[in-house]
Amino acid sequence: MRLKKGFRELITTWNCKPDVLEAFACRYFFNLPGQHLLVNFAQEQLIILSQTFKSLRESVYQNLLQTRFKHSLDQVTLKLDSNGISLDFSTLETTLSQNIQTNSVEGITNLIEFTRSTQSQFQATNFKGWKSNAANEVLWQVEKRVNNAKAADYCRPGIRLLR
Repeated sequence: MRLKKGFRELITTWNCKPDVLEAFACRYFFNLPGQHLLVNFAQEQLIILSQTFKSLRESVYQNLLQTRFKHSLDQVTLKLDSNGISLDFSTLETTLSQNIQTNSVEGITNLIEFTRSTQSQFQATNFKGWKSNAANEVLWQVEKRVNNAKAADYCRPGIRLLR
């Protein structure tokens, strides 16, 4: 019996997940050097394995983003004024704005990833993120292009819009 391509890929994926988890846990689930082992997982085990793998992937991704955005995080400073101590995001917001103006796709991507990776840290602060003028300008331009594209699709010769 020949397995479908999608099912073969699923088997390969599930065969790799325990190896990755073993490497990060520094322990082996199966210790049979030089031997092959056929393992049948119960549905509950597959769910736990999948959740663990997803959690590990997200943790590694978040740590990589923290490393990637270290320079950006270093631009956040402490501000002491009559209201007390607060975080000053002005230099960071200027940099993010300049990045968006220089390359809107890369700049917005960086803003999305930065905001996502720091949302728990900056939740109760005055960080503007999506509310920044540069982000709103780019999003407005994208919306305008989408609306123009939709209008162009409906305004071809011989097609009339009904209201």
